[in-house]
Amino acid sequence: MLPLTTADLLAHAIVGLVLENLDMERLVREVGQAVAQRILGNNESVDDVARELHEKLLLRNESTKKVVIESIYRDSDEARHNVEIFTLASNLAEARPHLRRVRFLLIHSFSNNRLNTFFFDCL
Repeated sequence: MLPLTTADLLAHAIVGLVLENLDMERLVREVGQAVAQRILGNNESVDDVARELHEKLLLRNESTKKVVIESIYRDSDEARHNVEIFTLASNLAEARPHLRRVRFLLIHSFSNNRLNTFFFDCL
């Protein structure tokens, strides 16, 4: 997962997404027409066709990569309150006195066989 809190990981995200897209396009070119024919022409169920396709891809040792970009936002009552305040306020000066402090987990890092977690307070 790539939390895009800074532009440092943006290039990795772009390359990963391109590779994911190329993998999927190749698979669609190889099996797309046959899958469509079975579902639309033969009235086979999508679940049955998907299950069989999955099994065949596993036998071919086929795999795809999937890039997951983790949201940097954490849902909380305070965050929802602040969104509502920003939505209703006509400017930042009007909103500021009504904002609630939000404590959230921002960064996980793994170094020296230890998970490091950093918390930040935002207002």
